[in-house]
Amino acid sequence: MGQKENGEVVGFCDGGPVRKENLHETYELYAIYILENAQGQGIGKSLLYELVSNMTDRGYKHMIVWVLEKNEYGRFYEKLEGRLYDREEITLEGERLPMVVYMFSNLSVLRKNLL
Repeated sequence: MGQKENGEVVGFCDGGPVRKENLHETYELYAIYILENAQGQGIGKSLLYELVSNMTDRGYKHMIVWVLEKNEYGRFYEKLEGRLYDREEITLEGERLPMVVYMFSNLSVLRKNLL
């Protein structure tokens, strides 16, 4: 899903079935990105609302998202009442980086929080 402003794409989000674990009825937010000059305008919430609405309509009940622990945008998920579900380390370019997983256990509640 994408968001345009004056014909220019300023943000997108994507998701699908959980890639790592077999979590029943759980969707995974793979990516969400908003251009820096378009941040703080509600575009992320709008994109996530559309994605969550679509997934709720398709029968998904829960959602997870992996975030680098030092990523300041993790607060976005905390404000939406995502709860810490798991921690893991990944290796990128030879460097071990801590990751956290946020879980949204009820997509219907998340959809309401995004309005």
